Amino acid sequence: MSEKKPSHLKSRKTKKTPKYIEPLLENLRAGLSIEAACSQAGLTARTVEKWRHADPEFSAEFDAAIDFSEATLIAEVRQFGRLKEDWRAPLALLERRFPDRWSLKRDLEVKVADKNDGSGLVASMLAQATEAITGQTLDDETNEEDQE
Repeated sequence: MSEKKPSHLKSRKTKKTPKYIEPLLENLRAGLSIEAACSQAGLTARTVEKWRHADPEFSAEFDAAIDFSEATLIAEVRQFGRLKEDWRAPLALLERRFPDRWSLKRDLEVKVADKNDGSGLVASMLAQATEAITGQTLDDETNEEDQE
């Protein structure tokens, strides 16, 4: 005699079926972001990530769909380049969709002197603002106060 599980312990039916997987993979092939592809297929990115970790075959299909979209966008860039039309839109998609491989790398080096707290710069800015508003420099105001 089998015991019935309480309703809160029953598992839901999985959405990991062709009805959901095929639209997800098509969306990825079309170049949608992972979040958008999942949403359009009626899934959450969290669910899909769990499937990827649990199922290496599904994970391989998922990665292949993303690689396909990259290849498609590269082909578009080449085609627009040959036609001398505007190739910037597909390139912008590549930069945003695959930033590790396609975005411009910008390095910024910032050096800060240990003894510079910025007060000199602030004082300079205040002096310039005072001069612009009143026509007088802070030195002129200081001299007037000293004469009084």
